[in-house]
Amino acid sequence: MHSMDYCKLEKEEALDLLRGKKVAVIGFKKSAIDLALESALANRGEGGQACTMVVRTTHWVIPHYWVWGLPFFLFYSTIAAQFLHDKPNRSFLRTLFCLLFSLLRAMVSKFIESYVTWKLPLEKYGLKPDHPFEEDYASCQMAIIPENFFEEADKGMIRFKKTPKWCFCDEGIEFEDGTTLEADVVILATGYDGDKKLKAIIPEPFRSWLEFPWGLMPLYSIQHADDLCNDMGLNPRRKSNLFLDVFCPYGSQDYRFDQEETK
Repeated sequence: MHSMDYCKLEKEEALDLLRGKKVAVIGFKKSAIDLALESALANRGEGGQACTMVVRTTHWVIPHYWVWGLPFFLFYSTIAAQFLHDKPNRSFLRTLFCLLFSLLRAMVSKFIESYVTWKLPLEKYGLKPDHPFEEDYASCQMAIIPENFFEEADKGMIRFKKTPKWCFCDEGIEFEDGTTLEADVVILATGYDGDKKLKAIIPEPFRSWLEFPWGLMPLYSIQHADDLCNDMGLNPRRKSNLFLDVFCPYGSQDYRFDQEETK
């Protein structure tokens, strides 16, 4: 079954599906991680079975939004940080600035990776990605790992199998190397088409605004929030002073417009 179908189950139905079963979860993103932990917790006690995560591509996970004592938003979610990262429709000077500071951008990524590999046993379980942290963050594939996830892995209730290919077989799942995994339940946590779901709930003419030539518009982006403010004739700088504007993250409350602005 797909993880979206699993989410539709009532709590007791989900527990009955997982309890005492050999569960295989396909994927290693947020939904897959949460499902594996749920399976491990449901199988505590006598007769419990381990859950196996079948991982094709590893992704960076973080334990919380602090990195070596610094808030995570400082690295990616402020206007100052935006100067370090490439984005469309930049001026020539900002593009040049971004190129000059590309080394700093790589250092920020390595800085975060050093904390994550120190805090989490990714190397122990063969889950350390080969690509930089920045790549997963930019593509929205980073996830927060639940606090007790690796505790269950240490108990043997969550196991990992890395493989580029797999298929179903009579026993459960067969891997590219010829080995098999017995599984009573297989849950596909491999993502879904988010753009299609958004289009289904947003009417025209606004539906067409979601798309750009490079794909779905990232609605959380400071850059796009600035563009929307400019298009409406509003000041995109929402903080009370320059320091807060440059070094503090922007949230939904910053875009509450007063009566003077909406006249």
